[in-house]
Amino acid sequence: MNIVQQIIKAQEWIPDVTGNVIASTALKMLANKVISKKYLSELKLNAQKYDVTYLDMLAYNLSYELPMLALMYDKVPTMMEAVKILGRASKDATPCGCTTVGVHKDGKTVMWRNLDWDDPGGLFTNNSILRDTPTAVDATFPGAVGMLTACRKGEYSVAINAVLTEGGSDAIVGTPPTLLLREVIDTCATYDIAVELLCKRELLCPVMFTIVAADGRMQVIERTTSSYGVRGPEKLEAGGVGIIATNNTRVLKNEGNLGELSETSDKRYEQVMDGINSPTALENVMLDAQFGCTIHTVEVDFAAETLVSLYYEQ
Repeated sequence: MNIVQQIIKAQEWIPDVTGNVIASTALKMLANKVISKKYLSELKLNAQKYDVTYLDMLAYNLSYELPMLALMYDKVPTMMEAVKILGRASKDATPCGCTTVGVHKDGKTVMWRNLDWDDPGGLFTNNSILRDTPTAVDATFPGAVGMLTACRKGEYSVAINAVLTEGGSDAIVGTPPTLLLREVIDTCATYDIAVELLCKRELLCPVMFTIVAADGRMQVIERTTSSYGVRGPEKLEAGGVGIIATNNTRVLKNEGNLGELSETSDKRYEQVMDGINSPTALENVMLDAQFGCTIHTVEVDFAAETLVSLYYEQ
């Protein structure tokens, strides 16, 4: 059994989606509506490469979005019926927890992020990979088409954080956030162009994007499906500026609850803020902010135009 087959098997919620005739039909309908032909073709090729069904590959690649739909479906009465069906079928999935920080100080810019995710058997932890192209690099997993943490070389980096926001249009079924990040990294050559697309594109579910430019500009973009709120960096006591994202909003209103992710979000925010206002090494700050199973911690190295992935045992 190859690694993608193992990961899919370990995600016990996936059969609830792909093994249910109504839910699997809804998944195909949704994919055809919100995923571009380019990325659908890539998903089909990956299904063949790893010898899994197309439906399983779809569900695996929507491991951020489907758990969010599960939290939204009963709160949005006019949401597209296919999305409601998928939300109900994905109710046992676990949302992604994460902590992201950007710091610009003494002429140097860094971005770090913890990816905290339910990880049966350590399959994600032990099989994280760096996908490197001439223009970009991202920290990902075999078979993934979308992105969670990525860097456009020499320009900017972006990370996704899970969040539930109030507002937006419940009638919109837009781009999955992980695939929007892939599109941004593929097509947006500059920070300003990337920010505009991250703010304006209609989305399938809420999300937060932290974007950090190599020149020290940075912001957190809090998204509903159709609207956005933006916050910039704060001045640090030790000099420079910093920005932090966990799993609660600070501009838009939170809607619903991500369980332990929400309950620990403010504490993690405060821990990291205290850390970046002190002489503590940022690596140690991120270690202290781990929640549950940290699959990996990623440092963006703008000077070397790459990501440095630091892996921790469960």
